Amino acid sequence: MAEFLIKKISAINPDPIKNESGCYKRGDVVQVYKDGECKEPPSPNSNMLIVKVPGMTKEEALKYTESEIRDDGLIEEGQPILTTVRRRKYKFDFSLLTLKVNSDLAIKREATITTVEQAMVALKMK
Repeated sequence: MAEFLIKKISAINPDPIKNESGCYKRGDVVQVYKDGECKEPPSPNSNMLIVKVPGMTKEEALKYTESEIRDDGLIEEGQPILTTVRRRKYKFDFSLLTLKVNSDLAIKREATITTVEQAMVALKMK
C-alpha cells in the first residue's frame, strides 16, 4: 500500500513565479511512503492529509511527486537548462473522490481509497 502526504491548503508567495513554481498547492503530493511509514500525526490543525491506496506500491506512487519541468532549449556546460514550472505535475482532485473519502479526510485527516483505479481517477495532471 502507498501512503500519500497531500497538501490540504495552498501555500502562497507574493512573487507570481515563485508562487507557481515553488509553492505546494491544494492537492499536491508532498511525499509518498510505504504502508505504515508516514509519521505525520493526524492533527486537525495540520496542513496535510494522508491518503492510503491499497494495491499501489511506493515505487508506483513516486511518479506523482514529479515537478513539471520545461526545457527552454538552453545549454550550459553541455547540459540542458531546465526550469521548474510547477512544484508538482500531478494533484489529487478532491471533487473526484467519493463522499466517504472526502468525509474521512475532513473528519480524521486521513482516508483509504479502496482501489488503485479510484485513486487514478482523482490523481490528475495539472
